[in-house]
Amino acid sequence: MPKVSTSDVMVVKGLRKSYRLPYGPLNFFRAVFRKIRCLLSGNTSETVIHNLDFQIPEGKVVGFLGANGAGKTTTMKTILGMLFKDSGKFFFRGREVASLAGANMSGVSAMIEEPAFHDYLTGRENLFLVSDLRGGQRADIDEVLNKVGLQDSADRKFREYSTGMGQRLSMAACLLSGRELMLLDEPTNGLDPSGQSDMRRLVRTLAADGGMTIFISSHMLHEVEQLCDFVIIIHDGRLVVQGLVSELLAQNHETYEIVLSSADDVQKADEFLKKARGVNSVESGLSNGQPSFVVKVETGTGSALLSELVSRGIALTGFIPSKRSLEDFYLQVVSHLGENGLKQGAEGEVHE
Repeated sequence: MPKVSTSDVMVVKGLRKSYRLPYGPLNFFRAVFRKIRCLLSGNTSETVIHNLDFQIPEGKVVGFLGANGAGKTTTMKTILGMLFKDSGKFFFRGREVASLAGANMSGVSAMIEEPAFHDYLTGRENLFLVSDLRGGQRADIDEVLNKVGLQDSADRKFREYSTGMGQRLSMAACLLSGRELMLLDEPTNGLDPSGQSDMRRLVRTLAADGGMTIFISSHMLHEVEQLCDFVIIIHDGRLVVQGLVSELLAQNHETYEIVLSSADDVQKADEFLKKARGVNSVESGLSNGQPSFVVKVETGTGSALLSELVSRGIALTGFIPSKRSLEDFYLQVVSHLGENGLKQGAEGEVHE
C-alpha cells in the first residue's frame, strides 16, 4: 500500500467498488451469465475495482493505463465523487478527503466522457457560465481560450464546433476550475489523427508551462509513452505496476541487435547466444542483407555479452542497443498475468 507523501498530490488506498446486478425481465437475458457467476460465488454484486492502491506524484503527467473495461473510468468517477465507493481512502496533499468533489477542491478539475456545453451559447459564453458556477474569474477566460487555441473561435456557437474544438473547450473549462490537478479520461477519444496530435501537444504545453499535475487515462500505449512521466497500469480493476516510465522500461531488460560480418558465424553465434547467461530471448533475421540476431538480456549484461562474442572469434559489424517501448512492457506484464494470476505487490514491481 502506498505511503502518503508530500511529494504526491494524491494517494489512493484500498479502493473497492462494486455494482449491484440488475433485476427484472428486461435485464435478465443481458445479465444472466454475470448473475450465474456471482450466484455461484455467493455474491449479489459484481466487483469492478479490487483494493486498488496508487499515488499521483506532483508535477508529473501520470498515465492511467489499461485495456477497455479495466476500470479506469470507474476509478476516476469514484475519485471525483461521481460514484460511491465501497471502501478505501483518498488523500489530497496529505489530507484525507471523501472525494475530490466540493468547494474545498478548487485546485482540481476534470474532463470525464464527452463535453457537456449549451449548443445555443458561444464558446466564450459557455466559459462565462462555467466560471460563474465554479467561482472562477471571468478575466481569465481570454487567457485560457488562448492557451487551448480557441481564441479565434470563441464567439462561434458551440453547435458549430468540431469534436476536437469541443475537447479543447473542455480543457479551457478545466483551466478555469483548477490548475493543481487535472483528471482527463481518454481525452483523444473520437478525435481524428490531427486532433489527437493537437490534444497531446496541448497536454504537454500545460504540464510544461504551468507545473500542473495531469492524471490521464488511456488504452493507447503510444499516447501514454509520448505524454507521461509516470504510469499506473491496472488490469481487471487491480494494480499491476506503477512507476516512472523510464525506470519501468529499463527494468530487467535490454535489447540489442547483433549484426554479423559473415554468414559463416551464424551457427556458432546462434548456439552461443541460446546458452549465454543473462540472455532471455534470441531471434534471428537479416539487417540490410546481413545475418543478425535480436537478443533480450538482463539489465547490465550487454557489455559482457559483447566481450564474449568477440573472444569467441565471432566477427561483428554492429552491436546496437534498442529501446523497449511501453507496448513491449505492457504486453509482457499482461501476458504474465494470464499465466500466473495477479496479487497486490510492492511499488514499481510487476504484481504477479
